Amino acid sequence: MAKVLHRAGGRTLVEHIVRACQSLKPRETVVVVGHQAEQVAAVVEPLDAVTVMQQPQNGTGHAMQVAKRPLGRAKFAVVLPGDAPLVRTETLKALVAAHHNGNAAATILSAVLADPSGYGRVVRKTETAVSAIVEESQLTDEQREINEINSAIYCFTLEKLWPALAQVKPNNKHRELYLTDAIAVLNAKGETVLAQVAADSREVLGCNTRGSCRSGRVFRERKRNALMDDGVTIQLPRPC
Repeated sequence: MAKVLHRAGGRTLVEHIVRACQSLKPRETVVVVGHQAEQVAAVVEPLDAVTVMQQPQNGTGHAMQVAKRPLGRAKFAVVLPGDAPLVRTETLKALVAAHHNGNAAATILSAVLADPSGYGRVVRKTETAVSAIVEESQLTDEQREINEINSAIYCFTLEKLWPALAQVKPNNKHRELYLTDAIAVLNAKGETVLAQVAADSREVLGCNTRGSCRSGRVFRERKRNALMDDGVTIQLPRPC
């Protein structure tokens, strides 16, 4: 089964993502599909999303290029992976606001983790500006001390992104185009790249394996808190 079709909190992972975007009132919601495309389309198209096939699947940068035509003349795009179901609409709105207020070419949603192992790190050149996203396998010893991680959730100014993405090369062991490499290109061009830190770091956690996915627990916690805020008494409302 495609990872985005697994369920957490009663819905598929990709459905959580699309629903989080709906309140942003986007002109278009585009879902890039590949493995089990028909099944994924059956989930997202009733939510007014359009799907576009990525074949072959040559990385996240290539996926963005595939989405270029359906995005049409849009000036901005919020880009999310399909396996981060905990992100909230409020967080995405804050990301977009930071992007507009900073007149940025790209704004990254980041998070600060006690244990950032397994994630790419956000390398800042100033308190607000970002110079690059460095994947864990390429970190220097000094960069391994950084605990601000990349969520793979972004807001882009598209007229800045497309030419930067055209310069990205598949210089990696998988020979794929990575969207993260466009950040370094934008920085080299002197464009403004910002990072907005998520208030709740759990929102950016993806689901890579059954064992690593804590989404169900967080969804239950959110529901318990919402019920108790409405006056419901829950005996021993501990995580389960």
